[in-house]
Amino acid sequence: MANGYTAENVIEAVKESRGFVTTIAKRLGCSRYNVYKLAEKFPTVQQAINEEREGLKDFAEGKLLEQINTGNITAIIFYLKTQGKGRGYIERTESTNVNIDVSLLNDIQLQRIAAGEDPALVIASTSSAS
Repeated sequence: MANGYTAENVIEAVKESRGFVTTIAKRLGCSRYNVYKLAEKFPTVQQAINEEREGLKDFAEGKLLEQINTGNITAIIFYLKTQGKGRGYIERTESTNVNIDVSLLNDIQLQRIAAGEDPALVIASTSSAS
């Protein structure tokens, strides 16, 4: 027994809490830190936490599949973005790298850039105004 807790009563709290440490701690009347220490002391407690978390993932995946089967477009997109990356279903972020020699900029350009304007647009608008 550790501070009045047995592996069995901690595991029961784990099962009732689906592996959420904060909820386990509330059920046991202790802190999250104590739950982590109990999991270190009793390997079966850590195993129970891991099993509950895996079970919850399975449950969530089942619910996602249900939503995909009903044609829920958000669920379909989510699935493709997370599981279909190998087929090209990823969000792409495009960025443009602009190398600017700031020593060539005047004070007005620097102020505009400092105010949040796009440096490429500041330079382009200044050069087209010349």
